[in-house]
Amino acid sequence: MDLNKERSGRAVPPFYCWVVLLLAGFASFFTFFHRMSAGVLRADLVEEFALSATSFAAFSSVCFYPYMLMQIPVGLLADRWGVRKTVSLGCLVTALGTLLLASAGSFAAACLGRLLVGFGISAPVVCTQKAAAVWFPENKVATAGALAGTIGNLGGLCAQTPLVLLIGYLGWRASFYSVGAVTFLFALLCAVFLRDSPDGSSAGISGKKAEDQGAGEPLPVILKGIFRNSKLLLVMAVMFAQMGIYQMFSGTWSISWLSDVFGYTSLEASGFTSWMMAGVILFYLLVPVLSDRTGFRKPFLAVISAVTLGVWLLVSYGSFLLQSRPILLLLMLSMGATSSTFPLLFSLIREYCDPEHIGTAIGTCNMIGMGAGALFPVFCGKLIDRLSSAGIDGAALYGYAFTFAVLMAGAALTASLLLKETNCHNIYKNTDTV
Repeated sequence: MDLNKERSGRAVPPFYCWVVLLLAGFASFFTFFHRMSAGVLRADLVEEFALSATSFAAFSSVCFYPYMLMQIPVGLLADRWGVRKTVSLGCLVTALGTLLLASAGSFAAACLGRLLVGFGISAPVVCTQKAAAVWFPENKVATAGALAGTIGNLGGLCAQTPLVLLIGYLGWRASFYSVGAVTFLFALLCAVFLRDSPDGSSAGISGKKAEDQGAGEPLPVILKGIFRNSKLLLVMAVMFAQMGIYQMFSGTWSISWLSDVFGYTSLEASGFTSWMMAGVILFYLLVPVLSDRTGFRKPFLAVISAVTLGVWLLVSYGSFLLQSRPILLLLMLSMGATSSTFPLLFSLIREYCDPEHIGTAIGTCNMIGMGAGALFPVFCGKLIDRLSSAGIDGAALYGYAFTFAVLMAGAALTASLLLKETNCHNIYKNTDTV
């Protein structure tokens, strides 16, 4: 029996939107967990497989390449298959990759497992944003997407101290067997309880069944429409700049900057970076809620972009001001607050694009942002190496190296000011030219 046919026409209770959001959000939990878990595994993997630093770095990064490359295909699947099938398949692949990693008898097998994990975790974030657009009113979409993203970020937190404690108790293999088993059970849970739309069918917000959306339009045609959309291009510009510099600092260079410029130990520096996470937790949901309540997107995005520029001017050229501990703590809190840009950008993508291609548009823009997140840390590292070889160190070294981040933040602010206000409504169907 065709389950989709059996479900069609069965309206679900009004509260079911929260069931869908929680399921999609906890699917994203596994995405953030695996993206952040490699560092905790380092000591065990180095000991077991006799890895060099370069080999471990290769293991850590191998999941990000399929994650980035799969964003557009995943968006297309979300549009045509629907969220239920796409998320369930992604969680299933993640579970298989996790179990392969846990049972790996060689470094190559461990890398293969993490590569498979990268394919699996590519699905939930895009599908979560698509589900928010389908299930929630336009003036609550940013809040819904941000709430699901907050749940997802908890996965990153659990990949730190809780994972360390679990590995200390069970060992790394048994721990990841456990994670794989839980992920497999969650895939089954999504397959049974996720729905693609409130009427119980696979219809998306355009009113068509997901499998019929974009029917007859090949992917190159859809992508051509996305890249000809001037408003989406501005969103991509903001996402490229904001995600790139945020990932560069939070994921790679924050500890080094705090240690080399201010002389803090690694432990002291990690204490400062916890304030950045506090900023993420506080503002990632607060700003989208305010945006939905007021009905405005552009002013909030412009203000956060201006804060980003101010933060990077201080980081690059204001180290003498940051000798004050309270000011430095405030700067780190503000750095975390700039992450609230991302749920606003996802909302604007939904409001600027053809409703039939929301998943593909989100995947495309997210791929652009993830690409910047992969490139910027390497580019900054090359600048630091070159400047160091020229005898520059301390605050001057990072001031010169971070100048490109200041330029990127300025570009993000400029692009955000050029965007058109949506008032939390999809404007594509109301305009002849986008």
